Amino acid sequence: MGTRGQVASELAQHRSRTVAMADVIQQQALASARGFTLIELLVVMLVIGLLAAIALPSFLNASARAPDALAKSLVRAAQTAAESIGLSSAGSYATVTKASIHALEPAIPITAKDNPAYISTASGTATTYTLTATAVATGDTYTITRSVTGTLSRTCRVKSTADRGGCPLATSTKASPAFTW
Repeated sequence: MGTRGQVASELAQHRSRTVAMADVIQQQALASARGFTLIELLVVMLVIGLLAAIALPSFLNASARAPDALAKSLVRAAQTAAESIGLSSAGSYATVTKASIHALEPAIPITAKDNPAYISTASGTATTYTLTATAVATGDTYTITRSVTGTLSRTCRVKSTADRGGCPLATSTKASPAFTW
């Protein structure tokens, strides 16, 4: 009977050690699963705020330049249409007008109504043409001119030098070859 009592005693000791180890493991798990402190949360919010303060002006500036980018794109598409008109007219650009460009490429708007940018002028002679697109929101204009020699020039005119939009070199509101885009 002595061995039986001894086995029962060892079994009870083993059981109490196992329970004690389980309690230690549970306490360690609870200690490592704690939440964030208030300071940690405030630091994260500060970092997010700083990133937003850096990114927001850049985003707003980009959205302000969007109409100018569209005007540039439109005048470039109109240039392709003008070249197509010249090819179909034996090299003459005399028939280049807003209407002829719009007839050839209906996606190019020629009126300001309901359009953020449009082709405001288009004219041609036998050997030259001039195309101008206007960004409605800014009033800035972007012009492509083909000379007699076939050289293309791009100029822009800003309505206000405070907001030069897509014409970054503009220092006055006059059109000039120095204000190219």
